Amino acid sequence: MLRLLSLIKKHRYSTKSILFLSGRKREEEGCMKEAKNGKTQIITGPSQRELKEHGSYQFPFLVSYERLSGYESGSFLWHWHREIELTLITKGNMIYQINDRQFCMKEKDALFGNSPRLNSAHRAVGRDCAKFSFPFAPGFFYGYRGGFFQKK
Repeated sequence: MLRLLSLIKKHRYSTKSILFLSGRKREEEGCMKEAKNGKTQIITGPSQRELKEHGSYQFPFLVSYERLSGYESGSFLWHWHREIELTLITKGNMIYQINDRQFCMKEKDALFGNSPRLNSAHRAVGRDCAKFSFPFAPGFFYGYRGGFFQKK
């Protein structure tokens, strides 16, 4: 994880490059609702579980770059997922909520969100916020039989 973060900083990968590293294409991230105004929002099931895939069995990791201004109302809705998630703020500020706790995050702050915790975020003081999101399956650290890391 730290190696990936240093690669991002050192080589200034574009979002497409990072998503390619995770084996995904931006268009295939899926399960994001696009409104008429071009803004998106997270789609959840009846239990508030996010329906978007966060990697695959073979590569249990996804990297995405997002701006809160890209979401309807400048925030993403309450949701949860099975993956652990590292969020790294690259620009601006946001209020990140996990269950009943609020975290005021600013540029260069990072936060781990455990699984399966409800989380949402909104812009702080009307300013935009850009962030990298690194959701990964807990097995990312120890691998899966037949998975990408076991094969390497």
